[in-house]
Amino acid sequence: MAFIPRRHRTRSRGVRPRTVVAACTVCALLAATPIALGAGEGTAFRLGQRNPSSGSLTKESQVIANIQEGQGGTGANTGGYSTRQSNLSNSGGGAIYGCRATSGNNACIAANNLANGEAFRFQADTDAPDVGEIRFGASLGTLVNRPPFETNGTGTVTNLSADKIDGVDSSAFLTLTAAAQTYLTQASAATSFAPINVAPYAVVTGGTGDITHGHFTSGNATVAGGTTYTITFTTNVTACAATATPTAAGATVTSAAVLSSDTVRVVVSAAGVGFNLALSCGGS
Repeated sequence: MAFIPRRHRTRSRGVRPRTVVAACTVCALLAATPIALGAGEGTAFRLGQRNPSSGSLTKESQVIANIQEGQGGTGANTGGYSTRQSNLSNSGGGAIYGCRATSGNNACIAANNLANGEAFRFQADTDAPDVGEIRFGASLGTLVNRPPFETNGTGTVTNLSADKIDGVDSSAFLTLTAAAQTYLTQASAATSFAPINVAPYAVVTGGTGDITHGHFTSGNATVAGGTTYTITFTTNVTACAATATPTAAGATVTSAAVLSSDTVRVVVSAAGVGFNLALSCGGS
């Protein structure tokens, strides 16, 4: 047995077993502390679980990268994005971002390009019925009288310059009031501008028989021999008297007469002479 000096034997008697146990307990608690803080900032992201496990973070979680296009992916010539989220299920759901922003505050999603390239791209398969939706609320069937988006861009969008409105071609619209930019279709304008209590009339172009103005006229006049014009009306003209005035200087109208319940024939002195036709109508 080795000899132990008195001073060492005295100090050894001062260390009691319960003191050692207490010290080990404190060490264990300190070692467990990071696990208790694992729900907040500075902890690892846990797949398949809520992050954080309760409450909410108070600092941004940033992913900063410097990856060139076509680089950094798992395959050759792939990658180029800081993060990638994908859902292999055919029910969709690649990513969802939610927030509780009120009017005038940050948007839920912001794609800010600090250079001069594009800020976003939406892409769907060429067989898709549409690329996506911009909607108020959960149902497209609920109509909301507010614009779906705003822009300060005044340029024309390629392939999005509207040529038709409700299926009506833009060439069918007439300017009613240029200053107010109010428009009517030609069909609506014909009804809106139709003279009230005005007898049938027609302004006929010589040679071609085009009717540039008319009331109750049906199509253009038919021309025979260059001098004989037959004008058809959509109203009964049996009780009308026809008067035609040539529009060319020195020309004359040979005759103007009602042929049937809806037609009038005008004969001019020379081919290519136009005229104004007016009907004075009495009782039917």
